[in-house]
Amino acid sequence: MTKRVLILGDGYPENPDIGHQIFGLENVRSIGTFLFYGKTEWREGNIFSTGGRMFSVVGMSNEYMWGSLAEARERAYSGMAKVSSKSLRYRTDIAKGL
Repeated sequence: MTKRVLILGDGYPENPDIGHQIFGLENVRSIGTFLFYGKTEWREGNIFSTGGRMFSVVGMSNEYMWGSLAEARERAYSGMAKVSSKSLRYRTDIAKGL
């Protein structure tokens, strides 16, 4: 099982707040956690937001087909907790209680 957390810029979709440096992305990847870049750019050795859908963190359970959604969810949100920026948001209620 997998669980994806999509990280958005404040104000998305009408007027996303962009241009802010994103910190901690290098700490996201670990066993069962993956990072997919979206609306970001590499500038002067740092990563900045360039649009509303900035990136996704995906958690995967130990057993891809038969693992638990709760394990995948925990890994995704654990990875997300390592990221910060002046303007980002994400939902915390998806797959809660499963």
